[in-house]
Amino acid sequence: MTRVRPPSQRTNRISEEIRNHLAFEFASGRISDPRLRMLTFTRARVTRDLQQADVWYSLMGSDHEKAAAAKALAGAAGHLRSSLGQALKLRFTPVLRFHFDDGIEASDHMARILSSLVDPMTSVTSNAPASRVES
Repeated sequence: MTRVRPPSQRTNRISEEIRNHLAFEFASGRISDPRLRMLTFTRARVTRDLQQADVWYSLMGSDHEKAAAAKALAGAAGHLRSSLGQALKLRFTPVLRFHFDDGIEASDHMARILSSLVDPMTSVTSNAPASRVES
């Protein structure tokens, strides 16, 4: 049986630096594609050999907007990789692979479901007439 080794501190640090750098590129306005306006990078994970980096992003919008953002990210990947190489100063700059992260949408959906549930303790209505307290 093959044992899967957990990521090292170095790969964790580089993964976080990749996520932060990509977020900075968009927040600073260096990437001005309108299809990527409401994009959030949620996490990144670099392989142990530092050759590839998987980057997850989230975007609130329609399916059409999500597809357009995926296409725009694929188009900007070369520029982002070049910028990343200058910032990280690694021997090799990882190839960026972008993945849509539906975790935020899933948690928003779950929150809406939970808020629509009625608390049975607060919704119990009594059929007995209210008693009058006289002082």
